[in-house]
Amino acid sequence: MKKKFKLLLPVFFSLLFMQPEGQVNNDDGTYYNLFDKAEKLFTGEAGEYNDTLALKYFSEIIQHVSNSPEHALLLYNCHERSGILQQGLGYTSKEILQQFYTSLALFKTYHLKDSILFRLLLSAGNTHYTDGLFDSSVYYYSWAEKIINEYPDAGLAGDLYNSLGALYSESGDYKQSGNYFSKALEITKKTKPELQEAMFAMSVNIASSLRLSGQLDSAVYLYKKLLQPGTPSAPLLNNIGRIYLAKKMPDSALYFLQQVKDANGVYSIPYNNSLALAYMQKNDTTMAAKYLDSATAIFHKNKQQVKSNYYGNTCKYIGDLKVMEKLPAEALPFYQQAIIQLNFKFNNENIFSNPSNFIGDFASYDLFEALLAKAACFAFLYEADHKQKNFSAAKNTYESAFALADYIKKSIDNDVARLFIADKVFDGYKKAVDFIMQDYQRIGEEDLTVLALKWISKSRATSLAISLKENSIKQFAGLPDSLLQKEKNIKINISRLKLQLKQAADSSAQNEILSGINNAEFQLNQVMNAYRKFPDYYRQKFASDSVDITSIQQNILDNNSAIICYFTGEKSIMAFVIKRSEIVYHELPNDSLLTRQLKLFSESLVENSAGKNNDATASKYICGALIEPLTKYLDAITSLVIIPDQQLIGIPFEALQMPDDQFLVEKYAVTYQYALPFVQLNSKMIDHTNALAFAPFANTGKAAFSILHSSLVEISGFDKQAQLINENATRSNFLQRISNASVIHLATHAAVNFADPSNSYIAFYPVSDNDSTYKLFAHELYNLQLPNAQLVFLSACETGTGKVSQSEGALSLSRAFAYAGCANIVTSLWKAEDKSTAYISTKFYHYLDKGYTYAEALQQAKKDLLADASMSQFHAPQ
Repeated sequence: MKKKFKLLLPVFFSLLFMQPEGQVNNDDGTYYNLFDKAEKLFTGEAGEYNDTLALKYFSEIIQHVSNSPEHALLLYNCHERSGILQQGLGYTSKEILQQFYTSLALFKTYHLKDSILFRLLLSAGNTHYTDGLFDSSVYYYSWAEKIINEYPDAGLAGDLYNSLGALYSESGDYKQSGNYFSKALEITKKTKPELQEAMFAMSVNIASSLRLSGQLDSAVYLYKKLLQPGTPSAPLLNNIGRIYLAKKMPDSALYFLQQVKDANGVYSIPYNNSLALAYMQKNDTTMAAKYLDSATAIFHKNKQQVKSNYYGNTCKYIGDLKVMEKLPAEALPFYQQAIIQLNFKFNNENIFSNPSNFIGDFASYDLFEALLAKAACFAFLYEADHKQKNFSAAKNTYESAFALADYIKKSIDNDVARLFIADKVFDGYKKAVDFIMQDYQRIGEEDLTVLALKWISKSRATSLAISLKENSIKQFAGLPDSLLQKEKNIKINISRLKLQLKQAADSSAQNEILSGINNAEFQLNQVMNAYRKFPDYYRQKFASDSVDITSIQQNILDNNSAIICYFTGEKSIMAFVIKRSEIVYHELPNDSLLTRQLKLFSESLVENSAGKNNDATASKYICGALIEPLTKYLDAITSLVIIPDQQLIGIPFEALQMPDDQFLVEKYAVTYQYALPFVQLNSKMIDHTNALAFAPFANTGKAAFSILHSSLVEISGFDKQAQLINENATRSNFLQRISNASVIHLATHAAVNFADPSNSYIAFYPVSDNDSTYKLFAHELYNLQLPNAQLVFLSACETGTGKVSQSEGALSLSRAFAYAGCANIVTSLWKAEDKSTAYISTKFYHYLDKGYTYAEALQQAKKDLLADASMSQFHAPQ
């Protein structure tokens, strides 16, 4: 079955027929005259009669002209144009591609000019797009992009960038999609300003990318700006309605949807879907069913019955409606039909069957939601009848959904878009873990505990994990050094432009820099697509990842260490205690009182005045709720690795107080991890050979930063050549020397930007009062490679805190160093007090030199502080 060609707004087919290309020299030969007649029809007014007649003429030439050097260009043009005409006339992809492949064979055999290729490559990419083949589309579009860069007059580059925008939108990379749509609009304005309809469509596509990436207010603003007299209103009003539906504001959605007067053609099914969804949100199942019936009738009027994403969503909504009406068994066939419509290769109508391999296909988020809905439907049935077949069906469908989610995230090549998708799919993991662990309470199968832990691991820090994996693969997959260096240079250039953007004085300069960032991101995307041509890299990038819990137990944990993995479900906090010999599951209460105590505890730690009295009420309550119930499993345990979740992220467990008033740090060496796959052996080695220690404000205050009097003491244990103090502790010196550094200690100031985590920064010594380049931003840290760094000690304020992503954790400066490749990071959660920080860090290195692990050394340093009477004013957790 062929999938109907779909874009956010399809525009480029109408543009394709406006570009005659590669005309042959006309002579008196019969077939050259026939070609001229066909070409006039081809470039004239589009219509079935003209297109069919032109195709007939091109076919006649192909049948009678010999395959020879003198006829090569003529035959190339005939096959290329035949393929394009067949696209418009509804031929099969196989027939269309045969024409394009024949043209390419002629091009290669007779060494024709590269400049003639652009339209053919774009058309071939479009055909593969229609068939849902992501990798093949990227291959032809990338080749077309190379041609248009070499030959700017080879065709309308706006067509290509619009196609790429649709491609990346379909695959879930809405950030890249918006970049390409913006580029398409920019080029079309410059080169073809008369194409007003095309530019309108591209503007709508830009707004749709904003909507799909969660920037709802910006999208509404742009849609309303485009809503002018004389412009097509249906797509704009429908998309504005979708935004209010995403906000769960059905009445506002209906206000805009009911203004639509011309919902015909391609917009008719999604328009009826939107109305149905609005009434479902209002619990009006009768009206919802009416509009879903209308969408279904419109689909079935199409004689071709090709696959349609829009109708796939219709089927999914019908399934949702059946579940609302408590008819789950009737919902399942509709969910199955939704999956069939949304997946290009899958056609099995058996409700117990799911797609399993997504490699090379489009990674559709709509398909993910359909799979989740089907899994939840089976779970609903199982909770009613406890039939094993329904439990297995729910579990297997969740597995299929998560395999797709994994592929979606790996298909995206930028951290921002991955984070957005990871957060969107997170609730699916939550529901799945809730489901199987509820069943665990009934039957107590340890296999379900392991499965839950694997799903939890897949839900967390996956963008960080994928990026680290890719960086590792790039070193050993035979990629050219020139390509790796090009990627590095482009990323540095993007950071440089972002810094310029912060300093731009007017909107004109800002727009110019934004255009530069956009172009650099295109170049970066070209490099990432080039990596796909290397089989080892491609295979390893998309290989299935599954955490090996048994290996962690046997090879990382010893008899004195344990991992506590917390996961926040709908009704409780799940705690998984993983030890060398066993895995224990324990359910903990999650209520408003715990939430309140966590908030009070966090707020109490922000104030770090020396000598402050410590109120242990909240601390003891939290310890009693989250730690005390688990202590019966922790006999002989002295080292804990804690994997926090949701509201527990940023909570310093070692500062909790037990019933005997001891702090947890006095009993356990505590470390934290993002997820199970990151857990590693505790290191006992520290290499001072290439250590670096920075103290830019040791005895001088600059750029509104205060003097850190104790920072000189803090780094005094390092060799003199490793110490960079005051005017030597500059940003440039840091960047020049860190690539080989084994230990990096930063005793300085830092600032967290919660609104835009990429603009959090670490401060270095300002070279002059007017120096504005002393800040090292998080987006720059993400570009670094620290292959030799065993340890980074961030002795600066709030380096471990930041905006919290529910899937990724705190988007902190600490995460940026982890992204750069450092596995061991000591960080601060609040504004660091100068003297106590110096005390702890000095003791920390002392114990490392004595052979303690990082965790043990930090624990012992804190215990020393607690036992030191001369430091009594610093004995509170702050």
